[in-house]
Amino acid sequence: MPPDAPPPKPTAAQAAAVDRIARFVVRMGLTVPAILAIEGMRPLSFVGSQLMVVLTPSIAVFLNPDEWQALAGLLEHRAGLEVLLRRIEAVDAWFQAHEALPSAQELPPLASPPGDDPAPL
Repeated sequence: MPPDAPPPKPTAAQAAAVDRIARFVVRMGLTVPAILAIEGMRPLSFVGSQLMVVLTPSIAVFLNPDEWQALAGLLEHRAGLEVLLRRIEAVDAWFQAHEALPSAQELPPLASPPGDDPAPL
């Protein structure tokens, strides 16, 4: 599938990986730097996702390889970065309003970016 094709609706594994990253970023107070970094790497998102696949054996020692692979699959699509950005912003907004990190049940379900017609799974 070409990188510019609309991404499928994020899977449960992809949603869990994105939620975990978003909560980590907000907990560490790195919302603005993370958004700037993600926006800056947007043109290289496909290359980055392929690098993630190559690094999987090394990263598996430190991180959950299933979440790593799920995130790499999401980032193969340019719109996958938008999904990650929207989730970071949603977690940050919740944190600003409630002064606590939200649980997975307190956030709305993860969806494809608006304007993209999710491909059937």
